Amino acid sequence: MLNSRNIGVVAISVIDQGMVAIANFLISVLLARLLSPEDYGRFLAIYAFPLLIVMLHAAVITEPVMIFGRREFEASWKSYIALLVRLHWRALIVCTITGAALLIFSTVYSEIRIFAAMILMLVPLTMTWLQRRLYFACLQPLKAAIASTIYGLLVIGLVIFLNKFNLLSSLTAFLAMAAGSVLTIFAIGFPHNAIESADIVKPKLVIKLH
Repeated sequence: MLNSRNIGVVAISVIDQGMVAIANFLISVLLARLLSPEDYGRFLAIYAFPLLIVMLHAAVITEPVMIFGRREFEASWKSYIALLVRLHWRALIVCTITGAALLIFSTVYSEIRIFAAMILMLVPLTMTWLQRRLYFACLQPLKAAIASTIYGLLVIGLVIFLNKFNLLSSLTAFLAMAAGSVLTIFAIGFPHNAIESADIVKPKLVIKLH
């Protein structure tokens, strides 16, 4: 039977998922109305790739954390989530260097520059998903809902800002999503447990679970 606490957790979960869904919907509507058909088509074609990666990330990383992580790593929970966060930061560094290099040195092909912007957005976006799932796993669902709300408001605000100054394109749209993700990560942070040492948990055990 649901008590007031359970109802509150369910409501927060709805807000968490709803804000992300509403933000993505509004972003799609805004871009469809503000971009040219060709530019919006390029955005959708390239955006299909990060959506696929996010789905794989959920299946391989975030869902196992929610379902198995606490049970399998109960004695070393802090180290387990610290290792996951550390791996994501390393991936962020690699993708940032790669995306920035493509963005800077590819001055001829616009599709490559758009793809570079998508690379810059990819890891921060998956990190926000990890951030929110970890707060749920650490029994702090309110912070997950706050993170999704901040992300949605930031990205929508950035898209409107870029359009106001005639800077909105499929490339800057991806950069806006990247900026919104990064700002959300630093605004909310990860659970305090995630800053603990990750030396106790061996990566091989984590790979085996995931």
